[in-house]
Amino acid sequence: MRRGVRLRRPAIAGFAIVGSLAGHALAYAVAIRDPAHRSAHLWNSGHGYWRAAVWLGWAVAFATIAWVFVKHVRGEGYTLREPVLRNAAVLTALQATGFLVLETSERLATGAPLTGLLHHRLALVGILAQIVIALLGALFLRWLAGAAAKLAELLRAARPSATVPLTGSARDVALTLPPLAGAISVRGPPVLLPS
Repeated sequence: MRRGVRLRRPAIAGFAIVGSLAGHALAYAVAIRDPAHRSAHLWNSGHGYWRAAVWLGWAVAFATIAWVFVKHVRGEGYTLREPVLRNAAVLTALQATGFLVLETSERLATGAPLTGLLHHRLALVGILAQIVIALLGALFLRWLAGAAAKLAELLRAARPSATVPLTGSARDVALTLPPLAGAISVRGPPVLLPS
């Protein structure tokens, strides 16, 4: 397995979760424009957990962004060679599947009819919303990887070298230093003056 593909999967999975929630919200906002009617429809179709899902979405988004930055700083970054449309297609498949599974399970859990997905063209609008959000997510993921790579490059350039090359052994270095070398500073021991 190529390194870039292996490292890409958690980022894609994180953005698919966030994108699915964002597409879910967009679908309902577009399909049912009246806020009062939308609220009632959401409550009756098993969306009572929605606030917790939004908080979970924010947590996953921040964790995914942090993961991408950490991987770049450690030199294990997300590959930029993946085409945006390929990532968008993968995100669309994951998000649309997640949307349909979530909508179906919500209705089954509350006893709401599955035909509710056809009202307001919710299924169609939901799939279209997932496509739009997936494309935006793929573009954001590409931008994020580039920004993380630049930040990692800046951090590596600013990091001082931790190694000091020594040409001789530690014993040779110790023998060449005069006694109490550097002890004249304000915080050092008293200087021995010849009497």
